[in-house]
Amino acid sequence: MRRSLNIRYVVGTDTYDGTIRITYSDPKDVLSPRTASGDLYLQPKAGFQLPSLNDIWTLFAGKKPEKPTSTNVIPVLPLAQYRSYLRVTGLTTGTMAAALGPGKAPVTNNPILLSFERWNYTHPTKKGEEGNWNKEKLDLTASLSKKSASQDSDILSGPVKDTAGAGAGEIQLFWVADFYRSINVDIWEQQGENMIVDEDNPVEDVPTTKLPGTNTTLVSVFQKAGIEVKLLPFKREHSFDMPSESWSVTHLNSLMAKRRSDLKPNTEDRFSVFVVENWEGTPPGGMFDFGDNDVNKTPREGSVVETDWKVPNKNWGTAVVGKKWRDLRGAVFWTVMHVLGHQMNLPHNSNTSSIMARSELIASSKSADKFPANIGYEFAADDVQRLRHWPDIYIRPGGYPFAGDGKSC
Repeated sequence: MRRSLNIRYVVGTDTYDGTIRITYSDPKDVLSPRTASGDLYLQPKAGFQLPSLNDIWTLFAGKKPEKPTSTNVIPVLPLAQYRSYLRVTGLTTGTMAAALGPGKAPVTNNPILLSFERWNYTHPTKKGEEGNWNKEKLDLTASLSKKSASQDSDILSGPVKDTAGAGAGEIQLFWVADFYRSINVDIWEQQGENMIVDEDNPVEDVPTTKLPGTNTTLVSVFQKAGIEVKLLPFKREHSFDMPSESWSVTHLNSLMAKRRSDLKPNTEDRFSVFVVENWEGTPPGGMFDFGDNDVNKTPREGSVVETDWKVPNKNWGTAVVGKKWRDLRGAVFWTVMHVLGHQMNLPHNSNTSSIMARSELIASSKSADKFPANIGYEFAADDVQRLRHWPDIYIRPGGYPFAGDGKSC
């Protein structure tokens, strides 16, 4: 089921591109939208032009935007151009499915009414700090339809008015992807670890990130939450000077900078996770590029997982005291997903069967299974809602600084 739409919103001389995300009450029923949200990015007016959605549509769909298809490509637009979060407050259902659903006939007589609040974002004066939100006084409603019953297109368009009836621009929408968001993940392991990366995996050296003895993978866990994860090909860093003992924040920032030399700014989001034997921070891992440690003032790019940390005391269960984290089934795998959740700005969660619970609380929970058998490999419902519908500026690396309590696990 398609969950994301591209949006183009033109107000006066300003053009905004972005995405709208829709969650359904019944995942199999396109007539049951429950929650919707969106983001807008201001497009440049003159001079050097960054790629617009028209360019992106043509590049990825291989055809003109007048006849878009579900390409499963969610555009990545420059964070510096981020301007607004859209909180959708109303959406007619039957006509939306009829107009945009696969195999459905176009509808022209019954326009789709999309009502929303627009929350405008003011970027901070210093990179890496928090910005401010301001809600526009009047709510907005777009009346969307196809131009003609014979129009062979998934594009809806129409005027926008505020609650006072004044014109407030024009909107275009079309379905684009089956996911709410898409992220690139670079996982690196200290040589000899082989806790996460399977170098014998024959598929283009893409890391195998599977819970031992199951079909549960990092990709499948995030996919269940509606997030597409693209694992980057694994590569060793033979020329990097490894620390002799614990990894410091300086070491980690240096390695991350080296591995991100091929990053394409403004068109690619990338989260980095480093799996090492020991690090100087709080075990068993956490984000390392926040606050004063964020050397390039681009928050939430990197995190670290420590494999040789030893479980300290009986609160974790007498059977695991003194054991290394690497020797507890699923612990390293869970920690990778946990720190990725923090990199997407998720705080800790009190649900001890969820990925974002504190590890010591999972171990001390009164469950039938003992740690690590009681580790949960799903995001709690409230975290799923956040991953799907929080503003882009909160989720994407380099956006809003970490707002929760999860700098460490």
